Amino acid sequence: MQNRSLFIFSALFLVICACICGCTGTGSTNNPVPTATATPAATATTAAPTATPAADGITIVDDTGATVFIPAGVERIVSLAPSITELYFAMTDENSTTKLVGRTSYDNYPEEALKVDSIGGMTTGSSIETIISKNPDLIMSTTMVDMNTIN
Repeated sequence: MQNRSLFIFSALFLVICACICGCTGTGSTNNPVPTATATPAATATTAAPTATPAADGITIVDDTGATVFIPAGVERIVSLAPSITELYFAMTDENSTTKLVGRTSYDNYPEEALKVDSIGGMTTGSSIETIISKNPDLIMSTTMVDMNTIN
């Protein structure tokens, strides 16, 4: 019993010491506290990605400065990553499965994603023939997928 009490006390002491050490600053500089100031909305700038609508599509400039053109009338979409599929369903309405025609075998959330045909794995095991057979207007991918496969 005494050994158990000693162990619990030692563990509690170590946790408290770790919390105290983790909460202290570096001590090298005294950073001033930022104060809120009112800025007129007309002069505010944004670092968010920008989109330029056009009759034939939309041009998007992302945070890295890359320009991506998405044509108007995209009706068939293939997602090559679970995170993209989840975001797709989060940003669309209840009928979102009508445009999403392909997903990876790892896409299991939300439950509606399981209604979409699987095209195979994410980085390996995805069938190029299956993707092509879906006749997609847009393929959404991550950097984990080899661009040669997409091209």
